[in-house]
Amino acid sequence: MSEHDVISAFHKLEYGHVHLQQTYLACANMRDALPVYLVSSSIFLCSWPLHGHVGRTFECLPQIVKTVAGVLILNLFIRLIPRRRRIIHLFVFTVYTTIFFLLWDNSPPTCPATKGHEFLLDTYSPAREALKWEPRTFENQLEISNPFKGPPRPESEEGWHKLLNLAAAIRVDKEVLDRINRTSVALQDGLGYMVGLDVYHQLHCLRYIRRYLHREHYNMTEENLGQHIDHCLDGLRQYIMCNADVVLNTFDWIPNFPRPWPNFQVVHECVNWEAIEDWTLAHSFNGFDPDLIQHPDFHPELPSPFNYTLSGNEP
Repeated sequence: MSEHDVISAFHKLEYGHVHLQQTYLACANMRDALPVYLVSSSIFLCSWPLHGHVGRTFECLPQIVKTVAGVLILNLFIRLIPRRRRIIHLFVFTVYTTIFFLLWDNSPPTCPATKGHEFLLDTYSPAREALKWEPRTFENQLEISNPFKGPPRPESEEGWHKLLNLAAAIRVDKEVLDRINRTSVALQDGLGYMVGLDVYHQLHCLRYIRRYLHREHYNMTEENLGQHIDHCLDGLRQYIMCNADVVLNTFDWIPNFPRPWPNFQVVHECVNWEAIEDWTLAHSFNGFDPDLIQHPDFHPELPSPFNYTLSGNEP
């Protein structure tokens, strides 16, 4: 039995135990104990996977509010039922809810941060507030032209520069780092810490690979060129597999081609990119400002800390 199975089994037993407690206490003190235990059950339900991280409970407030509303309705229901029939109704209610939780999905409960999407505690980002999901059709036919395709030219340079111009550093406070159990470089003005949005690192890698395809044009001669390319390729591989898009590709028959041809006009669920850019602009600062970013013990005369002979470096 895996660790996940053990935790899921514990969830089931705990839910059943909580509701049996509710029945007992409802019989002893119907008007006071039952609401308290129902509300505490909702908080437990939301915060159990957090292992002590209380902050995540606030993300679950909509669920807790719904539960509290249900408690108020249940209280009204109890008051309207004749006293001699209350025990029977409460017994039926408890049995029903216990069975419901026992048959619930085995996956650990999480709280949706935005419609249709759920996040784990260690992947928290304040930029989530900028996520606006919308359907978007990818125009990815082979013959379609846009500034990000084709050989180097002024139009493509302008497109990539605009896309990555906001890839600046982001200022966050210590509470944000505590939520992801990380540390980061403190700013010299004492007003926060330096972070970045990973999406801009991924776009940087994509541009770097594109430039590598035209490395003579860009005169790419850096010492760790192959290592850098390997880093970018493998990072993008991991990202694509981590965020596996299971949207269906369809196929058509086209003239004079023996195999089914994929339809590259595919509808995906995407974030609104302009909203991400607006959020980044509102929270960014110049990561090269020496008044904010300065190594506390840098010695340029010492050897580089990197080994460029590893991870696919070119001979």
